[in-house]
Amino acid sequence: MATEKGMSRRSFITAAGIAGAASLGVALSGCAPHQQEETPMAATGASGGDMTWDAEADIVVVGCGAAGWAATYEATKAGCEVVVLEKSPSIGGDMSICAGILPGYETEYTVSQGVTATAEECWQEYLERGENPHGVPPQDVIEYVFKNCSENIDILAEHGVEWQRADIQAHYSAYDIFFEAHYGDIVGGGSFVEPLKAIIDETGATLMTNTRGKRLITNAEGRVIGIEADEGGSTIAVKARKAVVLTTGGYSGNSKLIGAFAEQWKGVKGSGLPTNIGDGLIMAMDLGALTVRTQDGGFILANSEYGTGFNVNADCLYKGFICDPTGARCINDGASYATNDLVDQFSAQFSRQEEDFLWLVVDSSPDSLEAYETNVATHGTTFITADTLEALASEMGVDADTLVASAEEFSRAAGELVDPVYGERTSGYPIHAVAEGPFHALKLGPSIVMTTGGLKSSLTGQVLRAKRVGDADAVAPTDETELTEPIPGLYAAGMIAEWTCFTGWSCISCMTLGHLAGINAAKEESWE
Repeated sequence: MATEKGMSRRSFITAAGIAGAASLGVALSGCAPHQQEETPMAATGASGGDMTWDAEADIVVVGCGAAGWAATYEATKAGCEVVVLEKSPSIGGDMSICAGILPGYETEYTVSQGVTATAEECWQEYLERGENPHGVPPQDVIEYVFKNCSENIDILAEHGVEWQRADIQAHYSAYDIFFEAHYGDIVGGGSFVEPLKAIIDETGATLMTNTRGKRLITNAEGRVIGIEADEGGSTIAVKARKAVVLTTGGYSGNSKLIGAFAEQWKGVKGSGLPTNIGDGLIMAMDLGALTVRTQDGGFILANSEYGTGFNVNADCLYKGFICDPTGARCINDGASYATNDLVDQFSAQFSRQEEDFLWLVVDSSPDSLEAYETNVATHGTTFITADTLEALASEMGVDADTLVASAEEFSRAAGELVDPVYGERTSGYPIHAVAEGPFHALKLGPSIVMTTGGLKSSLTGQVLRAKRVGDADAVAPTDETELTEPIPGLYAAGMIAEWTCFTGWSCISCMTLGHLAGINAAKEESWE
């Protein structure tokens, strides 16, 4: 059994909480002025010297979401002693609020479910799509993820997760390879939390919750040998005889850091988990680690509750239309979230207008009313409501004639999958008439729900930095000599690292590259 510190109880996600919202796969919510407290992080690498250690292990994993679990699993399987530091009271991170949909093929479980696709077919299909909005990694990374991602379905199935075919197949692949996770009454990413906690217990790793990494500790040669952490207000030092693996998540909960990395989104709210503050990034950068593709910021979406990101589900969103601050329709509100079409629509519109909000308008026809009431009851989303569109326009502060015209234009094409103004509704949801009062409006503001890019890493998962000037400036401009080098003893995977979500399936990318980091960290020689 694992040794567990700092956990008075298991605080797992319930179906009525974030897991239910995450299973909908749409990160959209209303614009209530709520934001988590943010503290700018600053870290300075500490020197090992004659350290007094409060705990030690072969591998120290910092963060226990999808990547942290996978790194722990592999390192312990390789015979390493592992300590896991998790800043929250329970494990999960972004994994616990993801859609819980994984691709699978060429494994015992997936073959038993009739999947005939091969890993090679799937990665070739990915390459044939051309440019990916999240960047295209080296061929070795692509092949590793596609060859090894399926094992996660089998591992989770062995620990009680039930899998059902997911209703997103056509969005991502011509092959029928996607499965949605269920665990008791929990659907989506929350399904993973308890089974993965049980797996960590089985590995014998020491899990220290409510413990946040603060500074990486190096020796005189610059090798990472441990980490300083805050455990419930007390500073402790944890020795890593072989390596530290950073899996602390992204920085979507830190608006200041978003603005620092991506100037164009300065002032845009970060709506990720409050724990996604970029602390792991800063710890590594203090040792010279390179960051890549952070200038894009991440996924810019309309978002109602700046602290959550999951407060409008797909059914409610696609029952209505989106209009700008004048009441006029302005985007293809039937675009698909799954393929980033909707992300692009919102991002472009927020860039075109001075105001930092849009409106979602829905009616009270029976199916719309059900979707509206679900959002209010489950997520506490605050809508404006009025008996007529004219009265709603007055409450919204928009021109009544403009809003009525928008509703009429939209409703004339009810039942169609092609918008007469904006074209194909790639979400697959047909246009739904907005004609039956009372009517409801939700103010939407831009926010970043997930960050992209992160620490540059090698194909082993090692964190890279630029070579020292004396080494780098001796290389001729035409020389192909690599100008980066690994930071000894430091690995990274997951939302903190370079190749998050390149497939469009963030959880599986984090898990699979987490396995890779754990495997290679375990191969390190002890520095002692």
